[in-house]
Amino acid sequence: MTSLLAFSGRIGRWPYLGASLALVLIQHMLAYLVLTARTASLATVIIPWAAAWRATFETLLSKLPESGFALAMAALVGLVLLSDWALAALAFRRARATNESFLLAALAVIPFVQLFGIVWLTVRADAPATTPEPASTPARVDWHSSVVGMLAGAGIGVVAVMVFAVLLGTYGLGLFVATPVLMGMAASYVANCHGDVGVRRSIRIALDAVMLGSLGLIGFALEGFVCLLMAAPIIVVMAIVGALVGRTLASARRYRQSTMVSLVALPFLFAIDAVAPPHAEFETSESIEIAASAPAVWDSVVHMGPIHSAPSAPFGWGLAYPMRGTIRGSGVGAVREGVFSTGTAYERVTVWEPNRRLSFIVLSDPPMMTELSPFGPIATRHVSGYFRTIDARFAIEPLASGTTRLTLATRHSLDIGPTDYWLPFARAAIHANKLRVLAHFRDQAEHRGGELAEARGSGASSPR
Repeated sequence: MTSLLAFSGRIGRWPYLGASLALVLIQHMLAYLVLTARTASLATVIIPWAAAWRATFETLLSKLPESGFALAMAALVGLVLLSDWALAALAFRRARATNESFLLAALAVIPFVQLFGIVWLTVRADAPATTPEPASTPARVDWHSSVVGMLAGAGIGVVAVMVFAVLLGTYGLGLFVATPVLMGMAASYVANCHGDVGVRRSIRIALDAVMLGSLGLIGFALEGFVCLLMAAPIIVVMAIVGALVGRTLASARRYRQSTMVSLVALPFLFAIDAVAPPHAEFETSESIEIAASAPAVWDSVVHMGPIHSAPSAPFGWGLAYPMRGTIRGSGVGAVREGVFSTGTAYERVTVWEPNRRLSFIVLSDPPMMTELSPFGPIATRHVSGYFRTIDARFAIEPLASGTTRLTLATRHSLDIGPTDYWLPFARAAIHANKLRVLAHFRDQAEHRGGELAEARGSGASSPR
């Protein structure tokens, strides 16, 4: 009997359908257990009738020490990946039996479309068996190696994110540079190990591995669309570098176990991030000129109220944006509550100089974003604590023209690397949020200033 994990041979439609559906059920049950160990938000989305399973699983996990919990999660992730491999192997053998393209077999492991791929391969009639082609036939070796290489690369990416990002909370060079390089290298090496498939095909297979891995992360609700979209440029470039390295290694007929070497090398790369985690502190400042007096501007800043203008598109996709602010009390020590789209920031006033300066330190930040996912909000680890606002300072300066300049300066810290890559994203988001806040203060101050001037004019002309 052919092994469940083997890519060689053929398989009939009904054995294929039964085995594949059983694996899909097991796969989603394991993914459900992994996810609901961290959040219950998917309890009615993935498998609504699995509440008893979840209760049993949580009871078992509650009896494990922290190290045991991490090992249990790692074991479950390994089982999910093993089921993916088996699904791909079954689909590959079924595609061979029906003379379908082996690219169609890849659908069997992609969330959202895998059931379509399974049903399609099931309803297709078996093709007559043909004389096996020699092992050296380029077409057969090419397709087989391409699919296996793509799965190997995607597997490395999912393992890296699950173990090092989800469990250990490491977001640095290891995750965003080393991992895509190793994904591309493994995919390209496997695709080229039986014969050179060329630079273009090597790169395409590496990028297919990245795409498949990304779909897997989204399908298991481990990452959202916006985060993956923001990381796409650096991941694609690094995967292309890996593809070229993998092809070179395969052409040299050396390091034939490079996929396993990559997996072994990952912990050492992430250990570097753990010992010297990425960290950057930076300051930004924005100013706006307001056609109102300094007291009117001060009143607008102290009594912020709700911001009615709609945020721009990126913030509508999940990035945090300010909605309103309230200061409880007055003077140094007063507490300011800044309500964002993702939660509330609590701040303490450190400088209170009416009509001149207002400063505060941030005691707690809301999450920097809400991940966009088919499953609704998901609690990915990097959205909280990896980007922080340290303090904020308002400066009010009357100008000779009779207007007032309002300046907002803030300090921030970023603990996601490479910081040179992520800093422009952070600065752009901060810049957009500040402009929106300052525009709100301007409109509010000018409106109040106009009302005050109108009231004074009305009082001056009224009869005594």
